[in-house]
Amino acid sequence: MRLIKAVPTNIITGALGVGKTSIIKQLLKSKPANERWAVLVNEFGEIGIDGALLTRTFSKADTQNDDSQTIFVREVPGGCMCCASGLPMQIVLNQLLATAKPHRLLIEPTGLGHPKELIEVLGSEYYKDVIRLDTILCLIDARKVSNPKWRTHQTFQDQVQVADLIVATKNDLYDTQDMPQLMAYLNQIWATSELEPRHIKVAMDGEVSREIIGLLCNPTDSIMHAKKAPKRLSLSRPNQASNQAIAQQVTNKLIKATNSGDGYYSCGWIWSSDHWFDYEEVIQLFNSIE
Repeated sequence: MRLIKAVPTNIITGALGVGKTSIIKQLLKSKPANERWAVLVNEFGEIGIDGALLTRTFSKADTQNDDSQTIFVREVPGGCMCCASGLPMQIVLNQLLATAKPHRLLIEPTGLGHPKELIEVLGSEYYKDVIRLDTILCLIDARKVSNPKWRTHQTFQDQVQVADLIVATKNDLYDTQDMPQLMAYLNQIWATSELEPRHIKVAMDGEVSREIIGLLCNPTDSIMHAKKAPKRLSLSRPNQASNQAIAQQVTNKLIKATNSGDGYYSCGWIWSSDHWFDYEEVIQLFNSIE
């Protein structure tokens, strides 16, 4: 029986919609055939989508509940897995480690997650011999930097501060000023926090290069050195009062669930399998939303 000890762990951070699930799918496709990998996913929305997408992507070849399974995906219920007092996260993580006994663990916090608290949990006495924290990745869409709401959001700044590797995503959509603005933003955060500059890579046309995958799974000496640099990890705990109660409504086999916090809102629906949607009409509807 394989013992659970010092499991290499990567945290994949980034704002909502920046491409965290996409990079995890690419990482899983590059997984050595003889290794078992586990993925822990959390979403801000109450209706989980990322976990379902990952499970569906790898279900046909890799969801047999026996020793041949090599990819395990578990999802934490909506909210924030990063709260140090978040018992649901720790319960699901413990179950995932016990079931998968993985060679590598990938953690995707919600885009509004507080990564410093997650790192605090993983570095606690309980997990210190179980989890070995490797490269922490932060994905950033450089176009967001011009938005004051995004630029001044403490959680997004925290994601940059704890990251060992920064990846600019969706670069095929950038204007000429986007990357220079991103570099100025990053340098300001690093200077203010007294941090050494981190590695910065670009995801070309939505594809993450083998070099980036290699830096995640096989961190270089420079990345590990950067991880040891002084970091002012003053915890930015979420304002519990701002997180409104979850609302759920069931009508005619339709489940609607909403959530809000930190100035962001989510609304999700689950329809019965009796409902069918026209693909073209759904795409047109989404494309009409600015």
